[in-house]
Amino acid sequence: MRILKCKCGTEFTARSSGHKFCDNCADKERKLYQKEYKKKHRKGIYSLRKCIVCGKEHEVYFSKKYCDKCLKDKEKKRYESRILSGEFRNYAKKRYAENPKKFLDRAKKRNADVNHKIKINIYRRAWYLFNKDKVREIKMRRRAQKLTTQTSKLNINEIYSNSPFCFYCNKPLTLKEATFDHFIPLSKGGLHAKENMRISCKHCNCVKNNKIPTNLFFMEV
Repeated sequence: MRILKCKCGTEFTARSSGHKFCDNCADKERKLYQKEYKKKHRKGIYSLRKCIVCGKEHEVYFSKKYCDKCLKDKEKKRYESRILSGEFRNYAKKRYAENPKKFLDRAKKRNADVNHKIKINIYRRAWYLFNKDKVREIKMRRRAQKLTTQTSKLNINEIYSNSPFCFYCNKPLTLKEATFDHFIPLSKGGLHAKENMRISCKHCNCVKNNKIPTNLFFMEV
């Protein structure tokens, strides 16, 4: 056992006479060697080809039809479609039905772990910070569900992009400044739907309150 210096400057213990690099440098050298080996021994297999989706030329191995970016997008869409179809949920239900005790024991252990609770809290806070629009949509829908039976999912960004001005006073608004008002109030039979939503400033929304707007209201504003 000898102590040697690697080319990166770190000292390491040499286990044999052929041991010339530290662990980190050895991994890098191994990866470089593998790349060079593939290039040397597979020259005939690699070739340039056009991607079916974007039309860009890319280096392919055997009969690869998509470039790396388009392939990732395709896999993402496939994954999302499987989630929407409920394939993963049905598989999880099937596994749970086979052995429910195993899953309940695992859940108890996980809930008892303090580190797991801390991780969940950090994840929730991060999600809340990066998805403020979604949180706003959820709060609006929850409030509407208490007052009306019929509610539909809304996309705040879509409604705002259609008209970024106050519906009542035509004042230009940013997404943070804008409030989303039900034209026919929920308390008077209005629906929580895209057709019934109007963008308004805070002042106009407070003045309107739960009234149904008339021509006189627009003149007052």
